[in-house]
Amino acid sequence: MLNPDSTDVYGNRGRAYLENGEHEKAIECFDRVIGADPNDADAHYYKGMAFMTQKEYEPAIECLDRVIELDPNHANAYYNKGFALAEKGELGLAIECFDKALEIDPANSHIYTHKGSALSAQKKYDLAIECLDVAIGLDPKNAGAYCNKGFALSEKKEYGAAIECLDKALELDPNDADAHVEKGIVLLRMKKMEEADAYFNKAIELDPDDADAYNYKGKALMKQSEYRQAVGYFDKAIELDPDYADAYWNKGVSLSVFEDEEAPACFGKALELDPSHDFEDDG
Repeated sequence: MLNPDSTDVYGNRGRAYLENGEHEKAIECFDRVIGADPNDADAHYYKGMAFMTQKEYEPAIECLDRVIELDPNHANAYYNKGFALAEKGELGLAIECFDKALEIDPANSHIYTHKGSALSAQKKYDLAIECLDVAIGLDPKNAGAYCNKGFALSEKKEYGAAIECLDKALELDPNDADAHVEKGIVLLRMKKMEEADAYFNKAIELDPDDADAYNYKGKALMKQSEYRQAVGYFDKAIELDPDYADAYWNKGVSLSVFEDEEAPACFGKALELDPSHDFEDDG
């Protein structure tokens, strides 16, 4: 069994590995701490964060549940569990976790931001905007809140207001790839193709692993009848996110222009991944 000094060493080492992106080594360190002290809430929490950064949400949730069992007032455990549940599409449970986190930490702007995002995913855009306005009120420099509010306004077809929010997000964080994608989507919906294209290009430059940027760049090309070029961007989006239903659908649309025999398989894969999605009405 490790002595208390050793558990501190392994805990600190694990956090250092986590910050450096060495997730497996971090988990090994936290497991050493947990082996010596199964009730070390910090070790369970940071182990959960290591899984989160790898998008391994099920084991992350298991770790965070253990944290909550050990420390029922751990706001960040509820917050991150909510984020993980939202990523899994379990939006109702995610919002319950965000609400519990806010009971403990009611002045946390970022929790309101992610609750607003989950409400938007439920298409509850007015409630989302209310939540995001609280986030902005708590922290006027919260770029993510402005970005998410821009998304919600865009879904409500309030494009002018959406652009204002996204411009504010980019003023606060010019290197936010998500905000560039969202502004590009709004411009695409406003049929400002060249402007939209520039924002998608910038998003790809900032984050070459952003599947949304490639998908919507492909959509912009589709709307300019550049179907063959668009297919390459949809392929890249699918490479980055093999479960990206919209990218499969858009690839199918592009291929069907040439009566390519692969098109039906793309449509089928899109519907298999997301049977209820209204692909025709997306962006």
